[in-house]
Amino acid sequence: MAKVVIKRFVCGCSIMLLLIFASPGFSYEQVDCLRCHREGSGKSVRTINQAAYEHSVHYKEISCTDCHTSIVADTHMKHRGSEKVDCGTCHDQENRHGMNAQGMEVRPKCHDCHTRHAIMDKTDPDSSVNPINFTKTCSPCHPAQFGDAGVVSWLTSVQIKTHGKQDFSCDFDERDCLGCHQGQGAHGEATVLNDSGCWKCHFPRKDQAGVIGDIHPKPSSKIGILHGVAGIFYGIAALILLLGGCLFFMRRFSTKSGNKKGR
Repeated sequence: MAKVVIKRFVCGCSIMLLLIFASPGFSYEQVDCLRCHREGSGKSVRTINQAAYEHSVHYKEISCTDCHTSIVADTHMKHRGSEKVDCGTCHDQENRHGMNAQGMEVRPKCHDCHTRHAIMDKTDPDSSVNPINFTKTCSPCHPAQFGDAGVVSWLTSVQIKTHGKQDFSCDFDERDCLGCHQGQGAHGEATVLNDSGCWKCHFPRKDQAGVIGDIHPKPSSKIGILHGVAGIFYGIAALILLLGGCLFFMRRFSTKSGNKKGR
């Protein structure tokens, strides 16, 4: 009799557990996903940096399955169950980056700029879309715009950082892509994203003429000998100005000292 009761009890428990885990309400928690997919776990070939993910804006706001909606059971470990993530499910912002110039098929995906899991606020220094990280984020697709300008590469930097100083609150930087391109360079829309006014001159209205000139540095291999000569010329000119300034102040100081002694 006791054996029959025990068997029925075990059978009942098994059925309850089966119903619980097989029910549509069951879903993975973040801790379940990270247990297998964090770097170093050795349980999956698809891994993420857990520290970077925990620092992201998504970590405390949504769960893994909110993005990876097809992962509902452990069958994804045996079959290809992870479909492409659709950021448009939560974000109204449409990705039109490069649509007009290159076409739909070669446009970058959201994660090409924002990364897959280390998605941080643009003000965060670790964010891939923070201006200080544009060189790393944008150069893979735009290598020419981040080319080595050679001997006089600093001229472009000086030109951009010193002009337009009527607004001292704005930091002009040749590496701040969105300073000129604004929303057109981010999501392909004509919207202003920051307070940099470069676009007012370099990307004016249709009825205005834009400022003409090389904004991006040019590779030294295309400049040739003239590039080197220009570098030497500007170096000598800078040295002459520096020495002239020093001599001017030395003479002025000496004149003042002589006048005081004469009195």
